[in-house]
Order: sequence, then C-alpha cells, then structure tokens
Amino acid sequence: MTTTSVSTNGEFQTAIDNCASGTTCEIEVTGNMVITSTLNIDGKNLVIKSAKSDGSNAELDGQGSTQLVYMGSTSTVSITGIDFKGGYSVSMTSAMP
Repeated sequence: MTTTSVSTNGEFQTAIDNCASGTTCEIEVTGNMVITSTLNIDGKNLVIKSAKSDGSNAELDGQGSTQLVYMGSTSTVSITGIDFKGGYSVSMTSAMP
C-alpha cells in the first residue's frame, strides 16, 4: 500500500488520481482543509485518515458551497478521524450544517 500525505484540496485529488486501479492507497490528511472542488473517488480503493500532529480529527470543510466527495458504486473507502463540515448536498440542494 502506498501512503501519501496531503494538506490541500489539489494534493488530495492528485493522490486520489494517482491511485492505480486494483490497488489500495492510503491518504493521510495532515490538517484541516477547505474543499473548493469536489473530491472524485470514483472507482478507487482508499484508506483516508487524519494525520494531524496533535492526534485530533482533520476537518474537510466545503464552506456551504462545495460537494465534498463524489464516490461511485465501484469505490471502496475506509475513513478514520475525518470530520466533514459545510458540504453541499447535490441531491438535497442545501448545505450541511
């Protein structure tokens, strides 16, 4: 399993994109992050976890205007220590509190 540490929205998507088909990749989120474009996890096998130095959960915040994650039916994702906040729900057309 390859492990990549990320601290920005762009780095996060690049780590997802670089995960080869048929493999499992681990992504460590090193701090709170504003999500400005939807993370596309379609068809990927990922382990996503917080890697903050103080041991607390990392926060992904869409600030009420961005869908945080798109995950297709062929994705397998394990998420640990990540808080989702302010994501825009496409199906509900309203922001999460």
